[in-house]
Parts: sequence; structure tokens; C-alpha cells
Amino acid sequence: MGIRFLPWVALTVTAVTAAQGQPFSTWMLDSILARQDGITSTGAMTRQIENGIFQEALRAAIERSDDATQRGRWTKYHHRSVEQDIQEALNASKDALDYGLDRLCLARSLLELPPNGQYDQQALQALRESIRLQPRNALGGLWYYANPPAPYNYYGDASYGDGMYGYAPYAALWGSITGDESLDLNTALQQLELIYRNARDPTTGLVKHGYQLSRNASWADFATGASPVIWGRSLAWYTVGLVDALELAATKSPAVVVTVTYHRIQALLRDIVVAEIEAVDKSASETGRYGIWQVVDQPGAPGNFIESSAGALITFALAKSLRLGYMGDMHGRVSVLVRKMHQDLVERFVGHNQQGMLDYFGTSAMASLHQPKVDYEYYVNLAVTTNSLIGTSAFVLASLEIERMG
Repeated sequence: MGIRFLPWVALTVTAVTAAQGQPFSTWMLDSILARQDGITSTGAMTRQIENGIFQEALRAAIERSDDATQRGRWTKYHHRSVEQDIQEALNASKDALDYGLDRLCLARSLLELPPNGQYDQQALQALRESIRLQPRNALGGLWYYANPPAPYNYYGDASYGDGMYGYAPYAALWGSITGDESLDLNTALQQLELIYRNARDPTTGLVKHGYQLSRNASWADFATGASPVIWGRSLAWYTVGLVDALELAATKSPAVVVTVTYHRIQALLRDIVVAEIEAVDKSASETGRYGIWQVVDQPGAPGNFIESSAGALITFALAKSLRLGYMGDMHGRVSVLVRKMHQDLVERFVGHNQQGMLDYFGTSAMASLHQPKVDYEYYVNLAVTTNSLIGTSAFVLASLEIERMG
């Protein structure tokens, strides 16, 4: 398969997409479907979060499309993607112990666009019960993974920023729909604040990969239990979790927007965005790149690289925050920045292959805190993949938001 990068030196986004007859969002989404990604389990540890972000991208594209045939095709594909995940979500105790919080992405999909299959309700109830069974640390923080598979070590009480993409939007949505006061926007805030309080880097204001309250892991900070590195994709998952939780709660229960809880989550989001803006500005001033680095606070350091999925996820989160009115007096600054970030993604990571489809480069393999050494060298030496479903789906979501901006 021959690869060529899109000719950004000569053409603008508008010119390239016009030449191909469709915007980047749907072009990339159709490329995902052409590869039949997201409908057959890969068996990878990341499969639940991969499918979760892919299903969110499908729902966002369906919402934006005015083509009934297109919407129907994407809806059918969404149903197939959800259905292939359901069987492993029917046992609450297994869900709580053997799967990470990423499993809750499926619950969100079942609530937002259910396939109306035989096991939908059983899966929803099992996933809800699994939250009650999920181990927690002494502060009430959810463990990300109770029983990680080999070769990962047992650091059970580690809490990851990654887990807030699955948990926070689901909790907000579930509580708004059912009135369940033990799983709602308030409990989402509790978990988001615990991550922020214990994993926040005091120098940059960014959130590190996670923390371990017991401090049994060799990497855990003596004072806070925080892990040592600000990993781009974990920061991105946490940011998207904030934005999506706010949106889902307000959509299903509009009265929530005047509550203290809602405003505290907005404040968390704004604090994170300020720090992310500073990180991207630092990258631009030192390297000329408007991107999110694998180790976010060390742009241009030996071995470090701009990571395509984190960049797309944060572009999506910031642009969506603009649309929903969350940015306040930062609106103008963020509006300029997200366009530059999206352009950087297209210039550096999007390829057009001989089959007329798009490829997406530069997505890091999974990083885990369930091992003894999670230093700078660990993160920058992770494998980099092409057409990771996390990366391609994040790019679809980012592109949909940028295209809405006009």
C-alpha cells in the first residue's frame, strides 16, 4: 500500500476536502468502516476504550449528518460494534475485577444508542452493579484495574486519569436518566476531584497518568502517590471525560446547570484547559508544533514525540467546550489554538492511500501503571502504530468539531 501525506504545503483544509468531495471527519470515518474496525474484538486490553471512543465518534457523526442513508448505515454499524462487546459485560463481579473502568464505555453506548438486543438490559444492570463491587481506596477513589492480566503487576489501588473517560460521562448520564443518587454527576465529581487532587503536577497544572494512595508501587510519590510522568493520552482521556460528563448531564437534566456540582466540574475543566493551552504554546514556541507530546511537559526532549491520539482528543475536547460555552473569557484564545492544533494533525499524521482511504499515523501503544518502572524512558519508547482505532476515532471527533466552527 503506497502512502503519501496530504499536500498541506500547497493546499488548505478546504481545498483538500473539496477536491475529495467530503470533509475529513466523514472521510476518516468511512476509512474506519472500510477496514471493518470496531466490530470484531481485537482481544487487546484497550479494546473497551477503543470501542468506546469509536462509538462516540459514530454517534457524533450520526447527529451531524442530514443524509438518511448515511445515518442508517452508521447506526447499523454502531449496533454491531456495541453487540460484539455485550457478552463480556454480563457478569457484574467479573466486570469489577477483571476489566478496567473502560468497560463503562459500553454502558454509555447502551444508554445513548442501544441496539435493542436481547441482552441490553442485562448488560446495563451488570455494569451498574459492577460499580458497587469495584474496589476503592481509602478516600473512595475507584481502582482503575483490580486484576490486571499478565504480565502486569498487581498494584490494585492505582487510579488512572484514563478511567475518567469511561466513568464520569456514564455516571452523569446514568444518574440523569434513572435518578440514582449513588451514581450521578456528584459521584463523577468526586472521582474527578480525587484524580485532580492527587495526580496534579504543581508546576504545570497538568494531570499525571494516575496515583496510588497506598504508595506501595515503586513509582508512587511519597507525598501524594502520584505517578511521575504526564502522559498525553491519559491527560486527554481525563479532559474528554470532564467535557462529556458536563454535556450529558445538562442534555438529560437541564436544571443541573445551576448546581454547585456542575460549576465545580466546569472549574476543573477550565483549570485543565489553562494548563493545556500553556503546554501547547510552549511546544509551539520551542519546536514550532501545535501538538501534545507523549510526555506533555517536555517538548523536544530526546526521544519525545508528538502523539496523534492525545492531540486529537484534546483538540476535540477544547473545540467541544467552545461550542458548549464552557470557555468564558478564554473563548477567543482557544478558538485560534484548536484550529492550529487540528491543522498540525492533518499535516503530520493523516495519509491518503491508494484505495482512496485515509490513514492515521503516530498513535502510541497503551501505557500502564501496573508495572514497577514508569519513567520518562518507558513512555517515549512505547511502540507507535498506524490506524489505531483510538487515534482514528479521536480524529473524527476533532474534525467534526472543527468543521462545525466553519
